Amino acid sequence: MPWRNLGYEVYKKEKGEEMFKKKIEEFEKPVAPPGFFSQSKIAYDTTKLKLLFGTKVLIKGQRGTHPVGVGAEGIATIVSNPKIPPCEFFTPGRSYPVCLRHSTIQSVDDVLIDFCGGSIRFSGSDDMESPFDLLMGTGETTPLWSAQAIFDAVKAKISNDLKTYLLIGPDHLKANIGGLRQKPESFYDQRYYSEVIFDFKAFDGVKRYVRFRMMPADGRPETGLLSEEVQQRPWINERSPDETLPMDYLKREYRERISKGPLDYKLQLQLHEPKDDDVPWILHVGRAWDEQTHPWLDLADIKVTSLLSPTATERLKFIFLNLPTSIGLLPAVSVDDPNVVLHIRNEVYVWSQKLRKNRSNKLVPEHLASYFIRVETGSQSGAGTDASISISLTGTKGKTDLIKLDNWGNDFERGDVDEYMVEAMDVGKVLMVHLHNDHGGWWYKNPDWLVNKISVISSTQDEPFEFPCYRWVLSDLVVFEGKAILPFQEQPAAVKSQRSLEVRNRQELYKWGNNEEFKFLPGYLQAETPADIPRDSQFSDEARGTFKDNQRKAAIDLGLTYLSSLFDSWDNFDDFEKILHRACDGGVPKIVENDRWMTDKVFGSMFLNGVNPNVIRRCEKLPSNFPVTEEMVKKFLDRGKTLHDEMKAGYVYIVDYKVLEGIPVKEGNHSAQPLGLFYVNKSGDLVPIAIQLLQQPSNTNPIWTPSDSQYDWLLAKMWLRYADNTIQQTRSHLLETHLVMEAFAVAVWRQLPSIHPVFQLLFPHLRSVMAINKLIKDGAIEKNEPAKQFLKKSYHTFKLSTLSLPKGLNERGLDDPDKLPKFYYRDDALRLWSAITTFIKEVITLYYKSDDDVTKDVELQAWIKDFNENGLPVREGDYDHEVPSALQTRDQLINLLTSVVFTCSCQHAAVNFGLLDVSGFIPFTPSMMRKPPPTKKNQTSLKTILETLPSKSQSLKQIALFYVLTRFAEDERFIGDMTHSLLTGDEEDAAMSRFQTALHEISDSIKARNKSLELPYIFLLPERIPDSIGV
Repeated sequence: MPWRNLGYEVYKKEKGEEMFKKKIEEFEKPVAPPGFFSQSKIAYDTTKLKLLFGTKVLIKGQRGTHPVGVGAEGIATIVSNPKIPPCEFFTPGRSYPVCLRHSTIQSVDDVLIDFCGGSIRFSGSDDMESPFDLLMGTGETTPLWSAQAIFDAVKAKISNDLKTYLLIGPDHLKANIGGLRQKPESFYDQRYYSEVIFDFKAFDGVKRYVRFRMMPADGRPETGLLSEEVQQRPWINERSPDETLPMDYLKREYRERISKGPLDYKLQLQLHEPKDDDVPWILHVGRAWDEQTHPWLDLADIKVTSLLSPTATERLKFIFLNLPTSIGLLPAVSVDDPNVVLHIRNEVYVWSQKLRKNRSNKLVPEHLASYFIRVETGSQSGAGTDASISISLTGTKGKTDLIKLDNWGNDFERGDVDEYMVEAMDVGKVLMVHLHNDHGGWWYKNPDWLVNKISVISSTQDEPFEFPCYRWVLSDLVVFEGKAILPFQEQPAAVKSQRSLEVRNRQELYKWGNNEEFKFLPGYLQAETPADIPRDSQFSDEARGTFKDNQRKAAIDLGLTYLSSLFDSWDNFDDFEKILHRACDGGVPKIVENDRWMTDKVFGSMFLNGVNPNVIRRCEKLPSNFPVTEEMVKKFLDRGKTLHDEMKAGYVYIVDYKVLEGIPVKEGNHSAQPLGLFYVNKSGDLVPIAIQLLQQPSNTNPIWTPSDSQYDWLLAKMWLRYADNTIQQTRSHLLETHLVMEAFAVAVWRQLPSIHPVFQLLFPHLRSVMAINKLIKDGAIEKNEPAKQFLKKSYHTFKLSTLSLPKGLNERGLDDPDKLPKFYYRDDALRLWSAITTFIKEVITLYYKSDDDVTKDVELQAWIKDFNENGLPVREGDYDHEVPSALQTRDQLINLLTSVVFTCSCQHAAVNFGLLDVSGFIPFTPSMMRKPPPTKKNQTSLKTILETLPSKSQSLKQIALFYVLTRFAEDERFIGDMTHSLLTGDEEDAAMSRFQTALHEISDSIKARNKSLELPYIFLLPERIPDSIGV
């Protein structure tokens, strides 16, 4: 009776039919297309796996897998008439020297249930290079089909929880059962399958894929296949007390077998030509190809003649990338793509081989340990150093002396990874690393050094230690091992002391500002010049430059410097359009195309989906100072109802710029404090129906409507946009994102040590805000009296709850999509808010198990107290800013952190990066008005409008500024990017991965919606949202 794989049946019995069907559906789904995090996630997982496998190499001096093997040498001859398309390398009759290595995958005890491996190297044992290495194992399919699958296998090995591991899914269980062997008679009688699918490149150029198999030439039966009884419980894997076979019986048997004469194998292959009706999993290594449609074809006869010594066997290298030109790797598009396994395993294997080679074989005294230290220098300009760098390790058993890190050549170059093998005191579990920079090197080079990450592997510890840093080492820096710890949790005395010292030192560096010029602002960092900002909070070289310098450079880059000395008016609207071409890569914003900007539909949409969606609100009753009558607007209400009924039904909205009253303007500029009334028509479009330019109604302050002349109505809309731009730039953008977030940042750096989870969570979001705000304060606020007065007035009434998106939308009556459709900012922002909340909740609940944990976290309470007293202080005349003096619950903390992360990333992106698209066309959104508001109807002409709009030189300043503000920095990092995250741990990684998936789904849904929009809303595409405020 032929052997049968019971994997599916066993899974159903253990997990049930419903779960079985669910897992099968998940498995058979097509691999998702690559996302914007795919490559960084592959790199991140590869590095983690390198460290995990490197630990085993350093401790035992063995390969990460296939630890002890038996090797032999012989000849492979391509069959004389291969039934495959002609190709290079596999030439009929051609012979190659080969080396073969057999081993079990994990265990050194051949008796235990394990996979068997058979790898071929198409070169002799003395040859350094090989044209083709083929790594194979038992089982038609493999359970290692994603990065996560490798992690699962590693975790199962560490935890010894094989049952949970094997029952991950039905195909996973089936692949394991198909490949596991229990006491086979010989390595020789097994079938070995390539664990990846390759690209097959024949001379005819037809697209094909290939799998390989090696088997005994005589086709003898395969032994060791799991019995039906064992298949029911394959997770039970122990040596019987009565077992008499030696632990290395398979290797002994193979040596004895080959001593009696040559061993003959056949190397075979399967080919697949892609078809339109291929199933989605046709290239999935977890499913075999049907042998009826994909027969195994003989490729080569292998005759193994000579046994290799143990030393020669261990010296054999098998590298996945050693492939002939006729065989190619399939690209890995994500960590879930089965092809990623080969790429990861290759890097891990090559790195492990290097580690084994460099590992000292001399006996290390008991009081010493061998340490492998991996140092990653930052990639931004100026990150490297020529200074001498030393390191000491602090652990549970003590602390080493400073150890100089020095390899041959240049160490610590920008973007490089340097690796060191040292011997030092065995400190046990490594808790902290102390980095020392001697500030040496060449006199003309800055010796400061930016460290991304330190990784340490100890020969006495079972797991690697990671020290994420992403900070500058100016002289000395202590970095904690990555896993966050709350102050009241059990921790070594050395860690507790260092976290207190780190906070005290930070409080000397990050002091609250006391400049009289800015006493009306939220709390800020004390720094006389940008260079006085602590190095960790300064701009990167890629993002340096003052606003004026950047504007001048932008004018030069755009070829518009000739405008700087022209103070006359423009001749027509087309002239404004022409100067936008260079700023917009030869085109113009969509609102400018075909004069869309003149339409009421586009005008209204920009109050929802422009760069200032924060002012409009539902109007349930007209203000007494805005006497819009039924007669004025009746013809624009297309449902046949009165204005009162439309307001009651929720279709009328209003903007009111009363806050601009009393605010002076610069010489040559004029101001208004308009009100605008909007209506949602039956088509779902928000359109303006009435505008009043000043707050107090009078004969010289008429209400303008679409019934007025073309230029009267157009100029009224320009004044409304001008006021909105003033609010947007100063309050919505500068105050409510930049300045408030700086107050949070200063308090975070002053009160939370780097080992605190809240510091680690907020770290990527607060990195540049102090630097950019210093430039703003010095260049745009200090000598700008109108801006000062407006900021002071706005801060008086600011409430922390302003940062809560759902609350703000609800309070302004904007949260009903039936009443206010086509509000894409709201829709996208709420999805992002939800994703951020979920991520933060998952992280926070890992550390804070109850509300009581929040209240007894003294560092957290010191942070919110400092923010309350110095970040958003209530000064004379201020409203209560609603900042709590203490945090009481996890929900309160989660909501606060969500507000910070959302504001630093999403909200700032929404109000900033669309400026050129929305406000770059000056007639649509002027930044100044050279004539006062009109007082009478039917007196406006095109000439009047052009004389009111900014002059040519003023237009240059507006375009150059918005061009600068909407550029992403060269080293920009976007929301969800985990490459510079301080958070460390499997559960934290899983939470981040789920967050990235959510962001990718949001991106896909936005793009799908935008396809049908005349004006796509792109400002909240996750891949366009920087994770911090840097401009």
